[in-house]
Amino acid sequence: MGFRKGRQYATTWLERADNRGYLHSYQTIGGIQYYPIDCCIEALKRDPEYAEAWCKLGLEIKGMKAGEDTDKKLAGMDLFKDEPKITDNKQLHRTQINAAVFCFDKAIEIEPKNVEAWYQKGSWAIHWQPPNITDGIECFLEVTKLDPKHKAVWFDLANAYGSSVGKAVKCYDKAIALLPDNLHVLYAKKADLLSKCVKQPGYFYRDTDSDLRKKYSSGKDALMCYDKAIEIEPTYGYASYKKGMLLERLSRYEEALECFENSSYDENVWNSNQLHKQALRDKLKPNEAGSTESFEIYCDVLKNFFKDNELSEVEYARKKLNENILQHIHKLDDGIEEDDYYEMGEWLQKIGREK
Repeated sequence: MGFRKGRQYATTWLERADNRGYLHSYQTIGGIQYYPIDCCIEALKRDPEYAEAWCKLGLEIKGMKAGEDTDKKLAGMDLFKDEPKITDNKQLHRTQINAAVFCFDKAIEIEPKNVEAWYQKGSWAIHWQPPNITDGIECFLEVTKLDPKHKAVWFDLANAYGSSVGKAVKCYDKAIALLPDNLHVLYAKKADLLSKCVKQPGYFYRDTDSDLRKKYSSGKDALMCYDKAIEIEPTYGYASYKKGMLLERLSRYEEALECFENSSYDENVWNSNQLHKQALRDKLKPNEAGSTESFEIYCDVLKNFFKDNELSEVEYARKKLNENILQHIHKLDDGIEEDDYYEMGEWLQKIGREK
């Protein structure tokens, strides 16, 4: 029958790229194993002007495991081997980065109003930031022009703006107005942004967005957003934990402890939640700080943070554990010598307990 070209045959191959049981599985056609990326390439062999196929190929490249093997595989493909934009830069990951961008750019060149290609190119640029965060924002802005009701892009654009409070808040509000499925996440992330304006050094409020930063410095607006997130999804442990952290910064310790105690399980924040919950229990009820339960909690938290390599929280847990151990030492009056008291005094001074 020969090699057949044209959109009809290209579409058949592109549909095969999606016809799989799970990500990156293959199917056998004519005795040959074809992975989704192979199906995209076959589609482009039959129709090089197929924007959807270029975009799909870019997505498949994004999904590949970053590393030297991936770079070599992509550089050796017939589709890319004569493209200097892809093969000239030998730095690790650059081949994969540039190959995906090349695919999205080809899709946009063919169809300048291809929303998916613009969005995926922007997401890819943000993923490898810096220095391409500006490119990512520009792509997302193009998406908002082409499709103002795109539910994902406003959220991504808000995150990309980061510390630019005014722009980010507007984007969060636009995303919220579209009522996406992850509305509780949007409120929580907006609250995270606003909470960054609370109890900062003076120079922070003289920077860009100074008026807005001052407006949000009380924490009231951030707390309202956390409450909204929890109202929408009562079991959203992340929002409860972050609300507790903000209340702790505001010295509203009883309310913060209530948030930590009522927080549902969320593996991303559970260990930190346990740490701050116990630290506040010890603060509010210092006579119980040396309890066996408290001691065991700090040990478990410390163990988990070492496992996750979260060093800032490790330091905090270490300090609280030291305090806890000292609570036990103070109870052991019999047999303690003068040198022991001197060493304990130095230890207390180092951890900020001079008195």
